[in-house]
Amino acid sequence: LSLHILVRKVYSIVAFTIVGFLAHRAFGPTAQPAFRAATIVGAYSLGIEFAQRLLVGIEPAYERVLDVGCGALGGWLAILADRAMNSNARITVMLRVSRKL
Repeated sequence: LSLHILVRKVYSIVAFTIVGFLAHRAFGPTAQPAFRAATIVGAYSLGIEFAQRLLVGIEPAYERVLDVGCGALGGWLAILADRAMNSNARITVMLRVSRKL
């Protein structure tokens, strides 16, 4: 992959992580949040790729597959980000409580 394509893929992972985070928060709790977020965002990415194929159709197939994979990865990373933020929030609350004691 060229540097230009690599930068675009990293950018898409970041963007899809945001989409996954918003989808996770919108749909609420589930037993398998990472699977659900990866599936939702991967399907969203697949829809984008399908529309691009119909309208433009110049991207090689391996790049389209890679784009859908980046979407699913972004959805999965969204759950990691959510867990990290929740963990940091719990630590902050525990530190505040311990300071008051």
